[in-house]
Amino acid sequence: MKLHLRLLLIGALCLVGMSNLYYAAQSLQLSHVYSKDFSSPFLLARAALTGTNPYLPLNELAHLLDPSRPVRSFPHSSPHPPPVVLAFIPLGLLEYRAAAALWFALEVICLLISATLLINWWGARRAHASVVVLSLALLSWEPVRGELAWGQMMLPLFLLLLVAWLSLREGRDVRGGLLLGLVCALKLLVVPLILYLAIAGRWRAFAATCGVVALSNMLAAVVVGFGPVYFYYSEVGGEVAALYRARIDNFSLYALAWRTFEGTHDSLYGMLPATPLLYLPALAQPVSLALPAALVIVALVTAHRARNLDTAFSLLICASITTMPVAWDVYLIWLLIPLVVFARRVCTLNFPRRETLWLIAIVIILFSHRALFDMINAILPPPLSYVAASISFAPLIATLLLMALLADDRHK
Repeated sequence: MKLHLRLLLIGALCLVGMSNLYYAAQSLQLSHVYSKDFSSPFLLARAALTGTNPYLPLNELAHLLDPSRPVRSFPHSSPHPPPVVLAFIPLGLLEYRAAAALWFALEVICLLISATLLINWWGARRAHASVVVLSLALLSWEPVRGELAWGQMMLPLFLLLLVAWLSLREGRDVRGGLLLGLVCALKLLVVPLILYLAIAGRWRAFAATCGVVALSNMLAAVVVGFGPVYFYYSEVGGEVAALYRARIDNFSLYALAWRTFEGTHDSLYGMLPATPLLYLPALAQPVSLALPAALVIVALVTAHRARNLDTAFSLLICASITTMPVAWDVYLIWLLIPLVVFARRVCTLNFPRRETLWLIAIVIILFSHRALFDMINAILPPPLSYVAASISFAPLIATLLLMALLADDRHK
């Protein structure tokens, strides 16, 4: 690409990034702030501080802790695991709007640090301008903008995951395991990565990871009681999966099975329903379990045979994102590691035509799918056909394609 075209593209991405940062910051306004997903972990922490059961339905919990606040429609318990209570207790001491603003700032800092680490790993010059440009370019991506606007946890968790990966590739297994354990304690997505540590015989990392997960849950049980912790692991996961498997923007393999054989219906948030490919609801449950299990097994086998940790780690991040019951756009932030690993391979091989075109296609899909999905959601009348609704599975297709390309690591 010629220099002036490259500068034009970078400039456009930065402009979009600045615009997205501004609009994400508007979520802190009074008219929007109580609709943020941040309210869920905040209410968990507030409940722990007041001695209230943190796994009451969120609507009930919000009304109980602050009757005057607007309540977003969350007729279920918080989907966050008990250790999140410990992480958010400092924020729970603040007034809600102040806590939301502080969390927004912390997420921006995590983005800047992550950009710095990625630039350092790539071997590029770590000028302040490079960090700012990369951060703004990432902000032009809808998952990053949505992460900040909704107040999710994926950017801080991505920073932990990134440092865990860098530590493991340097042979610092205890530190990498401790950080990976923190990620798993706060978000159960990374179970395939933990299994890989055992399969690869990296027992110090495996022990450190399991130790952090166990200890954090025990500490959470001391704070909130063993009853709520048991309730979370025995009831909440199934409750949330049953509610959100019908969301048309859930792109997990679990959701794929339910939408293929039962269709999409969403009475909670008014999203468009969609017809199934084949109405065979009896198949939905077994297929929804078999597909993720099969992908995890394939990913583990392929990762174990991979030439290096970068490829193995990237494969299992892809599997982690797509095999849980729910997969939202913000989860795609974690794909930055597999994307930069594959992009570096393409650069090392001097941009072979096939790999370069596939990389461009994946990036285009990941950048454009949400706009196309929103357009279809706004234009087409309900119910959508299975084919029209399948545009929401574009991130799943891109992730599986990236896995296939990573698995083909014949070149170091």
